[in-house]
Amino acid sequence: MLNINITKKRFNKLLLSINKLIESFFNNISNLIKEYKKKNSRLKKINNLVFLCFGLLVISFSSYFLIPTFYDKNSVKLKLENQIINKYNLKVNFTDKISYALFPRPHFYANNLSIFQDENLLISSKNTKIYISAKNFFKFDELKVKDILFKNNEFNLKKNNLTFFTNILNSNISDHNIIFKDSIIFYKDISDDVIFLVDLNRLNFFYDLEDKHQLNANYKIFNLPFNFYLSNNPEKKFLLFNLKSKDMRFEIKNFLQYKNKDFEGLFNIQVINNINSFKYNKNKNSFLIKSEDDNFKGDIDIKPFYFSFDFNLNELDIKKLIKENSIFMNLINSEIYSNQNINADININLEKIKSINYLEKIHLKTIFEEGNVYINNSSATWNDSVLIKIVDTQLLNEDNNIKLIGSIVFDFINLGKFYNYYQIKNEYRYEIKKIKFEFIINFNERKIKFINTKINNHSNNKINNFINNFNSQNNNFFNKVIFRNFVKNFFEYF
Repeated sequence: MLNINITKKRFNKLLLSINKLIESFFNNISNLIKEYKKKNSRLKKINNLVFLCFGLLVISFSSYFLIPTFYDKNSVKLKLENQIINKYNLKVNFTDKISYALFPRPHFYANNLSIFQDENLLISSKNTKIYISAKNFFKFDELKVKDILFKNNEFNLKKNNLTFFTNILNSNISDHNIIFKDSIIFYKDISDDVIFLVDLNRLNFFYDLEDKHQLNANYKIFNLPFNFYLSNNPEKKFLLFNLKSKDMRFEIKNFLQYKNKDFEGLFNIQVINNINSFKYNKNKNSFLIKSEDDNFKGDIDIKPFYFSFDFNLNELDIKKLIKENSIFMNLINSEIYSNQNINADININLEKIKSINYLEKIHLKTIFEEGNVYINNSSATWNDSVLIKIVDTQLLNEDNNIKLIGSIVFDFINLGKFYNYYQIKNEYRYEIKKIKFEFIINFNERKIKFINTKINNHSNNKINNFINNFNSQNNNFFNKVIFRNFVKNFFEYF
């Protein structure tokens, strides 16, 4: 009986302990729920406060950056015009209303703006953005211009307007950029006729403490793309420029040291993998330049303007020279040579011409005289048997056709050697000392026409009939087979 009572007491104690544990567990859960509710209430209050502060910050921020929309637009125009001319030496005039935009950076913009040099209208810009400092919009007087972007521009330039670019370059002493984008340049003569066009993709004027005044330009001229970089350091009196074209696979680097109006320098020209270096100097009204390998030298007189160039070349590729859209053909088509102020002579000495066998010791003398181009006193030897002379020849552009009109003389040095090469039959081997042709070469049509042929200073009716018949067939005279047959038939008719 005693054992039963003891067991019962132990069991009751165990039940009481389990009950306390369960009660403690649920009390803890209750306390956790109450604590969570208190914290959640506090978090809601904090979230509401953060949201309210963020909203006020956004409203304040937006309101601050929208302050310029309330500026008087006429006052803005006047202030921007004055700052631009004082800071960048650019005289601008807003012809349309001006507006404000916040993105991507605070700026004023105008759809039509004019840029002047003195009183001359040089540039019409269709889309201009003037970026401004955001430091203090509360004070209109502290409005400051930073970067300027001129887009969709039309330049109308003449020779006396070129200082416009140097004025901008040397005026900017801030870390801000002046950019001209998507532009076209019309370069005109004194009669207002367009000489050539430049497709200007981007022109950027900028400044830094190390290289000072700088510009970078990407453009096309005569359908050829170029990149041009220039820096000018007035403190060190040092100027550097770099001109390159990937399509033409060439690059020019120039290093120039100047003092007052005189200067001297060195520039390197790289064409494909060939690099040539040139030294030059300017003293008073004369400019001298010479290659380090002595293959080129030039002399330019400034007043009156005249230049003389001498080239010593190993080989010339005529086909590349006269192919469509080549530099030579584009220059001729532009008629830049017809400028009345260009007076010059260019002498070219060649060892040979590519794809023309035995033609050696070539000397070409070209004269530019008051808008005309002449080739005279030029000569070459062929196979040590014929001295070839080009005389009284002129380059013309008629109806968009580039023509070379003149006379060519063949003086025979070794007539037997000439006959042997062309396999002229003995019965047609006449004693000839000189043959003279007058010719017209049309480079665009790749055709040549001979007229007024003389042999030993005398005309020959049979030869003239043969020549007229050859001209009428429109043969490609530059084809080797056709040329060889022409020579053989020429002597047979004679």
